[in-house]
Amino acid sequence: MKKPLIDTVILQYASAHHEFPIDLIRNQHPELKTAVKHVVQLPILCQASQNPKAGSSISISYIADQVLLELFSLEKYIKAFIGHKTVRDLEYFTQAIAIECQNALKVEVTVQADIILEGLNQSQVITVTVPQL
Repeated sequence: MKKPLIDTVILQYASAHHEFPIDLIRNQHPELKTAVKHVVQLPILCQASQNPKAGSSISISYIADQVLLELFSLEKYIKAFIGHKTVRDLEYFTQAIAIECQNALKVEVTVQADIILEGLNQSQVITVTVPQL
């Protein structure tokens, strides 16, 4: 008989911006210095401007303590910003993700958005660091 899978999600951080939480999983070895960097390809967030353009990404970096960001929920969490009525500009979007990830993880978090802009011959890099409180 197969053993049931152990549920690794130990906590959910409820977003202040939409209904998709950030799931956290237990760090099996918190005594080890573990640097984590999640890189998520961004969808088009604004249907009017078609920004950000394909090839844009956001990275979330931190030194893990007791918990880690869970991959699948992280992607759903970011996609939930598509067409958001309040978090509209990419600077605010990057700040919101940095603040919420820091609140969830309780460690310093740096978020970098590498944005390619539709209709312009330019790109933008936005970096936000939220210190451990």
